Amino acid sequence: MVGVRAAQGTSYYEMVQHSQRVAEQIIKNPDIDSMTVITGGRDAGSMNFGRIMVQLKPRRSEEHTSE
Repeated sequence: MVGVRAAQGTSYYEMVQHSQRVAEQIIKNPDIDSMTVITGGRDAGSMNFGRIMVQLKPRRSEEHTSE
């Protein structure tokens, strides 16, 4: 899971755009199979927080390794 945070007072729509920019960088990793972006709502009224749930490809199909 990746946490995404912006300044207090950030609107929901600004946070969606911010989270999308972060997600665009994450998905460039060839080991990522899929991801889900959740924006806003961590605490009641908290629109400046998002989460990106990342699913990695199975090890056998990874094109890239850290070695």
